[in-house]
Amino acid sequence: MDNATAPADPETDVLGWENRYWHNESIDVEQSDGLTAPERERLLARTMARVEHLRRLEFEETPRIKFVSREGVETYVDRNVTQLPGGNQTWEALFVFGEDTDARLAVRETILASVGGMAAEEGVDHVVLVTDDSERPQVSGYVLAHELVHVLQDQHFDLSGPRYRRSTLDGELGKDGLVEGEASLIDGLYRRQCASGEWSCLSGGIAPSSSASVTPAVASLLSMPYRQGASYVAALRDRRGWESVVAAHESPPSTVKPVLHPGRDAVLSEPIEYTDRSGSEWSRTDGAQRLGEAGIRTLFARQNATRRVALPRPNGTASLRTVVTSLADGWENDSLYTYTNGSHEGYVWVTEWDSRTDAAEFAAAYRAVLDSYEPLGVGDSQYVITDGPFADAFDIRHDGTRVTIANAPDRSALAELSDRFEVDPGETPQRDTTATATTTTNGPGFDVASTLVAFVALVVSFLSAGRHHR
Repeated sequence: MDNATAPADPETDVLGWENRYWHNESIDVEQSDGLTAPERERLLARTMARVEHLRRLEFEETPRIKFVSREGVETYVDRNVTQLPGGNQTWEALFVFGEDTDARLAVRETILASVGGMAAEEGVDHVVLVTDDSERPQVSGYVLAHELVHVLQDQHFDLSGPRYRRSTLDGELGKDGLVEGEASLIDGLYRRQCASGEWSCLSGGIAPSSSASVTPAVASLLSMPYRQGASYVAALRDRRGWESVVAAHESPPSTVKPVLHPGRDAVLSEPIEYTDRSGSEWSRTDGAQRLGEAGIRTLFARQNATRRVALPRPNGTASLRTVVTSLADGWENDSLYTYTNGSHEGYVWVTEWDSRTDAAEFAAAYRAVLDSYEPLGVGDSQYVITDGPFADAFDIRHDGTRVTIANAPDRSALAELSDRFEVDPGETPQRDTTATATTTTNGPGFDVASTLVAFVALVVSFLSAGRHHR
């Protein structure tokens, strides 16, 4: 429990002590009517000391705290969402948003609805917290501790450094598995100390609610580095102590795979080589995007939740959540190449798998997703979804450990993306009669309620330290 009487101040700065306060020291703070300026100083000092004590790392400077309203935080969100890897076609390939939705605006809404704090993007020299009243704010100790970890990381590892920069969604989630996972681990340890009574902690301080809408699939994907990342960092620490985490900061994960599978090394090569064979009307729009294992999990989890997709089950007794995880587990690499002809968009998604069996299971599961939209089937490889936000033509080719998926507005456009996707023009599309899926607003395999609770509880500061540096 906290010391009722403060211990003597040390002669020099030590771990677990900051600005006259020890980590286990009682402080005179009451925030039911908001925090005064002196109370904020005491709380900041003791929270810094607690973060030091848990992380075993010394703060080099004292950061500032800036309080902003839910509306005021939009500026910070907008500066960062525009730099999130992956545009509309990334989310369309995952069947999260169709062509009737601006994906960046939808992602922005999800973040706005849930963000409670962030390490400010101007250089991580101050922490931004969301509050109803900036003059007499209330503070969540867990949120403050989480964001102070990012300040500590930046002071010791320079989160703006090139080694943290990522150009793909998978790479960003992998890097955040370390950066956000470390912060989540510390704020989880902080909560444990509070729950056990070892520390006295403030109550209240929850960020004000927002009218912005949450897309559960986006919330689940973006909260993954916080949830699985904490386990990943804990596994690193269990190997050789905090030195293992320091070593990870020297070479942060380039993919989310080691975050999802602690102890399993994953070194990715360059994007999968794909020869552009598009016609003169089509041109590539961006560099190769990588969706990664987390993206593929999101694809199948969302479709199972919203459409009850009849995913193949190698083990008929396995839960749908286990099936979703298993389908993505054999992922080795992928590259999404996006195209435009000026008025329409298309893509070619090349995926590599650990084995032929893994590739076959992925291809079968992807076909099950398409079947749920009652498509017209063309030959052995093509599907045409005739209406709705995902109305397009698709071509799926399975060759050994590789599965290639092409998307275009119609069959002729598929052939224009590459002559490999041509189909005998004499073949007449027939409605696929194998579809067994039905549409629903929710279903097993994707727990929307628990995902949203976790998303808010983890205070998804998706805009945290280093994200702006790219």
